[in-house]
Amino acid sequence: MENKNTLIAISLMLAVWLGFTLFFAPEPVPTDPVERVAETAPAERPAQLSETAPETFAPAQPLQESIPLREIVVENDIFRAVLSNSGARIVSLQLKDYYETADGQVLYAMLPEGPQSHWNLATHGIEGLHLPADTIYRLETQEEQLLLSGEQTRRLVFTTTLENGLVAEKIYTFYGHSYQIDLQHRLRNAGEGMVRGVLAVSLVTPWTEEMRSGYFEFVGGATHTGDRVNQDEADDLQRRPSVYGADTVWTGFVDKYFLSAVIPSRDAVARVHVEKSQDL
Repeated sequence: MENKNTLIAISLMLAVWLGFTLFFAPEPVPTDPVERVAETAPAERPAQLSETAPETFAPAQPLQESIPLREIVVENDIFRAVLSNSGARIVSLQLKDYYETADGQVLYAMLPEGPQSHWNLATHGIEGLHLPADTIYRLETQEEQLLLSGEQTRRLVFTTTLENGLVAEKIYTFYGHSYQIDLQHRLRNAGEGMVRGVLAVSLVTPWTEEMRSGYFEFVGGATHTGDRVNQDEADDLQRRPSVYGADTVWTGFVDKYFLSAVIPSRDAVARVHVEKSQDL
């Protein structure tokens, strides 16, 4: 029987802006220091692409700020989600119209609560961009619960600053009567040096032997590329991971009647990596 700490992990390698390797030019130094104080925020700069390797530089590290751990509940007409400022990740998500048991006492957990390694939409930097998945973010609101319904929308903004001046934001948008959750990443360079790298966003699902596909249903990874949907069985992923390219339309995990998926926008995805791994 499979170890209950086994995970099906789907990682989207997202190019920041467009391209695989990006360089963010530093803020120009103002001639009048008074004007810099008066600015509300430094202007964002377009990314610069380069085919040559830059000079060696130290990877960015998160600033050691005293930010307390926090959780916030987001509840709309049809789901209840819990998010943490540790990595600005989704801790759990329950569907309010579906139940785990026939007596209707336990809501169906689309994203079940578990250890931090099971939390979803984790973001970490690769290829020179050092941004750990468990980085502590500042949460813009002081509210402990967001309630919305119908046509209402609410945003949650998580922000962290790295030692080299790079400011990273994760911005969630929730809708009153929709399962859709929008996630936007922003990187802004307020430092003096150039920074390069790629962001990886992960969707993970705890796997047990009882979840195995049957004759009439499929359970596993699914990725829409081009004009087809590719299915990845757990046994196949055990032997080797699947990798998909920039033509990915969406990728996710199918659990018989439900699909949890990530849909990249604006052609930002560079590649998708689907694997089965042990949660150590």
